[in-house]
Amino acid sequence: MDRIFDQVPRKFKSDKKDKMNYEDFVWFMLSEEDKTTMRSIDYWFKVIDLDDNQIITPHEMDYFYEE
Repeated sequence: MDRIFDQVPRKFKSDKKDKMNYEDFVWFMLSEEDKTTMRSIDYWFKVIDLDDNQIITPHEMDYFYEE
């Protein structure tokens, strides 16, 4: 959740710090509910790619597996 609210996969449109507006929430829900779309895959890839190097490493997989 921290990475989502750090706005890693997508910058929030909300004008309130650390708050999602309706559009942000819809993006999140669409990405969460249907993980078969390229938009959703891209969203979650950005969440998991901790060092933003466009590669999911074993370290990153371990990190999220531990969660």
